Amino acid sequence: MKRTAKLETLKKLSFIEKRKIRRPFTLRGREGESEIRFRTLKRADREKIREVLEDVKSFTPEEISVALSLLDETLGGSTAYRFLVATDERDTALGYICYGQAPMTSSTWDIYWIAVSRRFQKRHIGNMLLRGAEDEICAEGGRLIIIETSTKPSYRSTRRFYEKMGYRVSARIAKFYSERDDKLVYSKYFSS
Repeated sequence: MKRTAKLETLKKLSFIEKRKIRRPFTLRGREGESEIRFRTLKRADREKIREVLEDVKSFTPEEISVALSLLDETLGGSTAYRFLVATDERDTALGYICYGQAPMTSSTWDIYWIAVSRRFQKRHIGNMLLRGAEDEICAEGGRLIIIETSTKPSYRSTRRFYEKMGYRVSARIAKFYSERDDKLVYSKYFSS
């Protein structure tokens, strides 16, 4: 399948109309590529997700620890966070997204983490994970999604990704993370 045809297919794919995220589904790759499946979090994913976070290379050990703490809370029974996991045919996690409703809001949600193994980047898996989260959020009445990120040079491609996905910078807090690292707050509104 040509790249442009694949992009058109992705643009037409509607998570809400085609399936519910709570059930697994498959995105078939090009000939010779593995199928990518999407499903909710399983206990067995923890180690592989840790490997994915380390593989990304832009996350610090402290950031990885925080990401894993959200996963551990969820595996421990917390409902504050939700996960959508991209896997290969052997059910090995290749990437994931973590999101949840912002506390004390009626329809605002946060995207906390999104990561895809470097080996599987540039295959639209991040797009599919983010769109899947967006569609589930909208199905639950969400109208605003917030993503916070760093201005570090290592996050440049992350910021471009969010902008490509329709998110706009709503705020910049200077020197938030460190003397040379501001916080950017991206947002995207959805009609109810």
